[in-house]
Amino acid sequence: MSRIRLGKIEFEHFQGFTQKTVDFQYRKAIARGKNGTGKTSIADGVYWVLYDKNSEGDTKFGIRPVYTDENSPKFCEPIRGLIVMVKFDLCIDGRVTVFKKEQREVVKEINDRTIYSYPNKYWIDDFAMPENKYKKAIEDIVPTDIFKMLTDPDYFNNEKKFKWPERREVLRDMSGDIPEPAGHDDLKAKLKGHSLDDYKKVLTDSKKLYEDEQHDNGVLISDKRKYLKDNVPNADDDEVTLRAKRENAQEDVVKLDKEIQILRGKEKERQDSYKQINEINEKLLHRENIVKNQSGMVDSLNDERASLEQNHADRTQGLVKLQNLIQQGKSAIESAENQIAASLVTLADIKDEYKKAKDKPADEKCFNCGQKLPAEQIADAENKRQTALGNIEARGNRVKAQIADTKAKKAALQDELNKIIAEEKTLVEELKADKAAKDKRIAEIAEEIKNRPQAKPEDDEEWRHLAAERQKINDSLGEPVSEQLEKIQADRDAKTEVIAGLDKALARFDTNQETKDRLTELDGKEKKLAQLIADVNAELDEIKQYKVAQSRLIEAAVNGKFDHVTWRLFEYFQNGDLNDQMCVCLLDGKPYPGLSKGEKAFANNDVQNTLSDYYGVELFRFLEDAGEITLPIETESQLIKLEAVRSINELEVMVEKDSEVAERKANVA
Repeated sequence: MSRIRLGKIEFEHFQGFTQKTVDFQYRKAIARGKNGTGKTSIADGVYWVLYDKNSEGDTKFGIRPVYTDENSPKFCEPIRGLIVMVKFDLCIDGRVTVFKKEQREVVKEINDRTIYSYPNKYWIDDFAMPENKYKKAIEDIVPTDIFKMLTDPDYFNNEKKFKWPERREVLRDMSGDIPEPAGHDDLKAKLKGHSLDDYKKVLTDSKKLYEDEQHDNGVLISDKRKYLKDNVPNADDDEVTLRAKRENAQEDVVKLDKEIQILRGKEKERQDSYKQINEINEKLLHRENIVKNQSGMVDSLNDERASLEQNHADRTQGLVKLQNLIQQGKSAIESAENQIAASLVTLADIKDEYKKAKDKPADEKCFNCGQKLPAEQIADAENKRQTALGNIEARGNRVKAQIADTKAKKAALQDELNKIIAEEKTLVEELKADKAAKDKRIAEIAEEIKNRPQAKPEDDEEWRHLAAERQKINDSLGEPVSEQLEKIQADRDAKTEVIAGLDKALARFDTNQETKDRLTELDGKEKKLAQLIADVNAELDEIKQYKVAQSRLIEAAVNGKFDHVTWRLFEYFQNGDLNDQMCVCLLDGKPYPGLSKGEKAFANNDVQNTLSDYYGVELFRFLEDAGEITLPIETESQLIKLEAVRSINELEVMVEKDSEVAERKANVA
């Protein structure tokens, strides 16, 4: 059993302490005083050094001292510039280790804002170390979760601090290996190495499938029985007679189909004859047009009219071409004018450039020092100036030549445009006269065609031959067969309706027999499914019995570890089911949430004693409001009671004396 006990604690500027030293001498003790004297701060300081939390498990709590003067504008604000420090020593299996933690205030000015931060520093046995190494060293001594269980009385049973599934898992680990319930060898053999829950899921899934199949099978049975009830054959129906009637009716339909086929063949011949008549009618119409157009030279007159229209259209197209050429000529002249104007602007700029260059003599003095240049440099500068003037003059001459060339081209374009305009004017006058002559002659042609002599188609031998052929085909058509087809089709439809009624009556006999056969099959399946479901239910019931027996063994194993409290880990139902989603501590049968403060302290002490034995660690504990608890709190761990006493203005610590230790050990023995 590892023993960890708390010795001396030193506080500087921690919560309400300015300078304070408390020495528990590694023994049980009582820290007492009126409210506000710092009893809770002792526990908060220890937890803060070890785990950055207070005794309630909060990471954000008031560490630094604040201004307490209610009249001060800084009331409740942290006092600036203080170093917060807590230091204490632990006796761990006879060896003393000192833990120390400081929090300093760091001030930075960022963007005209004052930023405060509070970094922590850590020491073990006066050796400074980084936070991660410091916390690992503490974790190596006692893991965090075990420390909380063994030092915080309310931790294990507090649902906010320690959830019931985690609590249940710890208790199950404490219970060790649970013996198998007796009398379930067949069930164990069926598991074949799988877990009970896996096997139960397989059974539950199988049962669901069987029940779904049973439901669907039942729906089918109900439907089949309803069908037989709703489709009872008529009393006067005889299957043999019905089949004979159907056969006779079917033979009648076959005969009628043959008659229809023969008539439709004749009808096809009539349609072919009608098609020939239509073709002859087209030929007759065509021949009539030929006969009518042969008299009066109609074709030649129409050809003359078309020629007149075409000639006039061709000459009109020529006028359009001339007008396009006129537009193109105007555009070319406008372009030449624009080019001349641009060249004149360029020439003016060149003249201005030439005048400025000519009026400016060559430099005879140095532009840096102002002294007169040597004669050869002056001469060289003058030569360069003359060369530049020559270049400018040459550019001007080129522009002048370009202007002259463009003007000549413009003049040539203007002459050509004038010729085309004159030609267009002449052609317009000619077209006016041509159109008048054309319109006059076309009117004469229309009159001649209108007054031409008309020939009769009956006088044409070819027309008479076609008409005779058409009459011959008409005479061969005979009477229409549509009325005969309509009567035969009506008889066939009536026979078909009779056959449909007979089929329906006969189908009822066939379907009823099929339905009865199917019902026999479904009834057999219903019995099989019912047996399968019963077998599964029997196995599920055995699993329930097994789990109930196992759960009672688990609860007995867990509760056997504790002296005073018991645990409700399962809820049992009358149908054999159980609920394992719970973990409730009981004291004298009362659930933990309903216990009084003293009963909770007594129950928590029993839990911590048992956990301490299980984990093999005795840790110091703080017991809040100890003065209000009358039940005996007995433990071998270092218990530090925190008592509120109105009459004590300053915090005082009373450490267990040697005689008290001896007496306690004697009582235990």
